[in-house]
Amino acid sequence: MPRQAEEVLEYDDFLGWTVSSLKDFLSLRGLKQTGIKSELIARAFGAYELNVPVKFSQEQIYQQIKDEYSRRLTKNEIKSDPNMLPSDAWIDDVKEWPEVDDGKLFSYILRTKAVDVDYIGKYKDQKAYSYWMSGFVDTVFFAKCPINSKHVFLKGSVSPSQKIRDDPHKVWVCLEGTKSECKILTSWCTCTAGTGEVCNHVIALLYKVNFAHKKAYISPACTSVPQGWNKGTRKDVAPTQIKNLVFRKDKKTREDSPKEQAANLTLKNNFDPRKPQDRQLTNERVSALINGVIENVPSACLLHSIEHTKDDGLPEPLPQRALSFMSSQEMKGKPLEHTAPLFLKECQMTSDQVKRVETETRGQSNNDSWHQQRVGRVTASNFHKFHTKAQTIINRKSDNDKKTHLQFNGVKPVE
Repeated sequence: MPRQAEEVLEYDDFLGWTVSSLKDFLSLRGLKQTGIKSELIARAFGAYELNVPVKFSQEQIYQQIKDEYSRRLTKNEIKSDPNMLPSDAWIDDVKEWPEVDDGKLFSYILRTKAVDVDYIGKYKDQKAYSYWMSGFVDTVFFAKCPINSKHVFLKGSVSPSQKIRDDPHKVWVCLEGTKSECKILTSWCTCTAGTGEVCNHVIALLYKVNFAHKKAYISPACTSVPQGWNKGTRKDVAPTQIKNLVFRKDKKTREDSPKEQAANLTLKNNFDPRKPQDRQLTNERVSALINGVIENVPSACLLHSIEHTKDDGLPEPLPQRALSFMSSQEMKGKPLEHTAPLFLKECQMTSDQVKRVETETRGQSNNDSWHQQRVGRVTASNFHKFHTKAQTIINRKSDNDKKTHLQFNGVKPVE
């Protein structure tokens, strides 16, 4: 049973290993193998990071793997080694696959203690599901055990997650029973964690078989299986620019909030696909474009437009307009009686501006423009206050005029 060279591993990879795989990893390096799973994970990852060498020769490691492989076949009473079956015994026919539903799949994963119960509720967040969704699982083949008819095999190749250019991992799964009433017995993978019976590559292959059962590809109506669905997905990776890469993560995520949707819309609206040097139009570039069009299509017509200078957009808020008006050279030092009528005339809006204000201030208290445009204006909510103040000023002025008139005629007003 030749093994692949050890691939690049991360801490998350060790989290997905079974207890037996972790113990095998530690055993090869002569490290302590007792403790709970979290302790084994920490110990194994530390040994990997420190590059602790194995204490066995390559021949001893090969023999241990071979013994574990034989023990697994014997334990499950598998009479024929799947790796020894001839190539013509394997067929590419989805309709022959056993019906592996969710219950059988997760029962096997939990029975082998590959994961805990929490895995079932969030399996789409895990690496095995990502392998399957990313197309790492190649063509899956089916074969019957020639000695014991109650056993069937599924085998396939799964691309490594870190170095997909390397040779794929070889995976096989043994099932027992009939097509509809089957049970997953055991499995094997040539990856580092394969000796632990269940690894992410095995689960990824089972996800593909489970998907075929859900889509009724296994027991289909006539010609209902998509052509080429079980064909290999492995392909060479071509170098490309980072901007052309597509990054994705197959997991359930929450929907974007309205605030996030608005931010994304703003980014999309502000995105300019042109090169920076092409975003500014100069006379030279316009002339070159026109000359190029005339040279290639002499009969072409060019339409030239000029920007409309009239601006009937949203008016400036009154505080800013008043500040600009009063700070102008024409209004400096002028009395209020002179500047007030001119400012009122300055604040007059066109009909187009009135329509624009009505459109831009919809939503009222939830709209920032609504608050800005209200400052300094007489509105329905403050009309009474302004009317009362104005009436008080008018009445006071009338009283002062009467007093002045009586004093001018030599009559002392009654206090």
